[in-house]
Amino acid sequence: MRKSVMLIAALAALPVAGAVAASPANAAGPYPGAYNWTGLYLGGEAGWSWATQQITHVTGATSFPAGSVDAPLDQNGPLAGIYAGYNYQMNQFLVGIDGDITTTDMTGTGRDVSPVNGDVASHSDLINWIATATGRVGYVNNNLLLFAKGGWAWAPFSESNILRTPGGGLVNNSTSSGTRDGWTVGAGLEWGFADHWSAKLEYDYIGFDTANYLSTVTAAAGAVSTEARSATSSLSMLKGGVAFRF
Repeated sequence: MRKSVMLIAALAALPVAGAVAASPANAAGPYPGAYNWTGLYLGGEAGWSWATQQITHVTGATSFPAGSVDAPLDQNGPLAGIYAGYNYQMNQFLVGIDGDITTTDMTGTGRDVSPVNGDVASHSDLINWIATATGRVGYVNNNLLLFAKGGWAWAPFSESNILRTPGGGLVNNSTSSGTRDGWTVGAGLEWGFADHWSAKLEYDYIGFDTANYLSTVTAAAGAVSTEARSATSSLSMLKGGVAFRF
């Protein structure tokens, strides 16, 4: 009788032991029952970007002498590109590196009137790509990831300006171009919707360092000169993406 009771108890314990062994608390992974975020990833992204900049004339001419400050100029446009990185998950926390490069068509126009003689300066600006390299930290809730990031960013600014008299006569035109760099911070939400796939929604802000540069000025009569200018600028991006996780 005693042996029968022990046998029945042992048989009854088998399903319980099997359930414990197969339960999330005993599953392999970064934490019980977790979607595994550790590893390399590569993805595509798209969204919208907008920027603002303000130019100061370090050296100038009659219409806009040294120290003149142009009105802020706004630019915006769509973006699309690729991103890649690596995550390392420690229980419910994550660290990693992330980088992206996007093409964009951020255009903007502006207009300034000379306080000296009424000449009118028409501005046209373009940014056609943006790149970032950042570190990431995050908090994981199974297949959801909240993350923050910070690092460095680059983007090229191309400018063209036409200066005309109040009556519309051409005074000169000027052009400049150069890549600016600065710091970036961002945050977002990522969702692992399959074992090797995730989707994200992210906002990034870039504060560019003050850019000091030369603008090539061509007068109506053909004479060419240069003017020194400086610019302060910032840029924002709102983007979504889908990545394959290796």
